[in-house]
Amino acid sequence: MWFLRVIVLALFAACFATMGDAVHKYTGTIGIPEIPFKYDIFPVFRMFVIAFVSMGTGYFMIAKYLKKPLKIEESDQQGSLSPFVEALFTFLVVYFLSGFGHKENALLASIFFIGVMVRLAFTYDRIFMSTLVLLIGISGASVEMMLNVAYTSPEINGVPFWLFGLYMHGAFALREGMRLLVYRSAK
Repeated sequence: MWFLRVIVLALFAACFATMGDAVHKYTGTIGIPEIPFKYDIFPVFRMFVIAFVSMGTGYFMIAKYLKKPLKIEESDQQGSLSPFVEALFTFLVVYFLSGFGHKENALLASIFFIGVMVRLAFTYDRIFMSTLVLLIGISGASVEMMLNVAYTSPEINGVPFWLFGLYMHGAFALREGMRLLVYRSAK
């Protein structure tokens, strides 16, 4: 039953990520800026669904099998709408900011990484979240490197450094989405 809820979360998250990716295309963050705006939504949406199902499944497995070593107390418990909306809104702001500020790589990366550190300083289950943030940040950017996503300001193997921070902020939205939609009665 938990896996079906992960799929629902993945479909929901893919809608928002596809919208953020469309902003990246529109602002010239990805693709060739001289080409007029053309965005094929379905392949991008499918890739996001696969990515979010993978992230949700990984989250569930880590929370289940590494609960004690990572000192997980709340991240695998039922959540509420308010923290989810806050985490989702923050992620969308970061996503959109990366689209409109993509030419300032160093500034954007600094803002994103400082923001992640502040969020980690004030969150619950810090050991788990620190682990999740690193895993998602590194794996997400690495997948984009392997897919050869065409960023217009690449720094590390074809992707900008701020992309790691974007994924790291997404880890907070993933946690609150899992708590709201998957853990509501998955135990």
